Amino acid sequence: MIDIEHQTHLIDKDIEYLTVSDAARAFGYTNNYVARLVREGKVLGKRIGHQWLVARTSLEVFSADAAKQKVCRNEEIQKRLAEERRCATVSTLKALPHDETNAETLKGWLARDFFKAGFRPALRTLATLSVGATLALLPLTHPITRTQALLATTPADAYHTLASLAATAYHNARALNDRIEQ
Repeated sequence: MIDIEHQTHLIDKDIEYLTVSDAARAFGYTNNYVARLVREGKVLGKRIGHQWLVARTSLEVFSADAAKQKVCRNEEIQKRLAEERRCATVSTLKALPHDETNAETLKGWLARDFFKAGFRPALRTLATLSVGATLALLPLTHPITRTQALLATTPADAYHTLASLAATAYHNARALNDRIEQ
């Protein structure tokens, strides 16, 4: 039996065997990758005990073949990219001048009655709600006595009234707009 634990290489029948770690270091691979190559039979090797040994010449041939395959793949990729570049068409769209773009956008909004149909009623509703919220929150900004607390219900009632009026006005405006469009 051969004691390989302290040896880094073995020569058997004119074939030089290296340990997986030495072979990985020498060829720039990881230990796991070299061991996998031996286990899968892609390179010549043998197992002695728990240690894998790799034939140096077999790994040299594999490494050279891998380099050739890489060069071939790179050439194929370069050819394919060159073909794609040659076949690619460049779109030549004319950009609109800035003034025409704004004019077209505004024309589109006016054609759809954007400001009349949705924007103005929404702003009115928002303004009404913000006034109501301001009136409701105003008494809460300073210390409140019992009398002031009772008086604070008045703005809250006003807020609810204004909010209900705003909602009614908004729905009426939408209904009127729908009738006009029909």
